[in-house]
Order: sequence, then structure tokens, then C-alpha cells
Amino acid sequence: MRTANHPYDWEILLNLKSGHRYFAEVVKHTRKPTGRIGVADNSCTYPDSTDDGVLYLDKARAINVGSKWATVPLYRLNGDRIATGESLANAPLVAAKFGMKLVVDEDVATMLEGYVRAGTPLYLPNGDLVRVTALRRGRWTFAGQKVRET
Repeated sequence: MRTANHPYDWEILLNLKSGHRYFAEVVKHTRKPTGRIGVADNSCTYPDSTDDGVLYLDKARAINVGSKWATVPLYRLNGDRIATGESLANAPLVAAKFGMKLVVDEDVATMLEGYVRAGTPLYLPNGDLVRVTALRRGRWTFAGQKVRET
């Protein structure tokens, strides 16, 4: 059920197969964007009707990529900082669409093969920026240096 007193409406920006959908929050009468990105999952249609209440994408934090899942940072207007799980395939799509950083361990980077393109910026946990320069099966290179062979 939608929150009746929510003063904003939603315009779809990204619809993922995982069930997550990302919406621009807009003022109902003017359609002017607020700058916030609302997130809905498969429990509802719009961000203001989720089981968890309205959750917003936290573009100031990075998407962290683990060995099986990525975590996409979210927040509530009350200041709570939380995250939601996302697939390895979808994490680069969210990062690219909303200009977010992807943080990966070198060991995890090979799992992203096929999901990111050459030139994609990735960040190591220590904050170092590495740029994918080649994506060949079994061999990844970052910024001209071979990281791992499998």
C-alpha cells in the first residue's frame, strides 16, 4: 500500500532483473526532481510502498563487491545507513548509471568478468583507483598491471 502522505511521486530510472528498481523522486505537482533516488524491491511497486519504508540510494558511499554478492548503500531520511544485496551482474550497472564507485578485492575482480567493460574504474579496499584495461578469460589487467591469472 502506498504511503498516502508521501509528498513526492516516482519516475523509473533503472529496472533490474533482480527485482530492484531505482526511481527519481519528483515533486508531485511540478514533476521537479528532488535529487534523491528511491529504491523498490519485489515486495512492492514504488519506493513508498516497500515493507521497509522509503529507502534512498546513498550515492556518497561505494558499492562493495564480495565473492557472491555486492552491497548497494542506502539510507532513510532519519539518517539510518543501511544496504541491500545486489548480484555481481547488476552492481556495475547501478554504479555506472548513478556515478558510484565499485570497491572490489583483487581476488573478487575476476568474478566480474563479463559484467564490466574495459575502462571501468574499480577501487581497491585501500582506496586505490584501478582501471580495467583488459578483460580476457582467465587474465585481467588493471591500469596496465597483471593482477591475477587463473
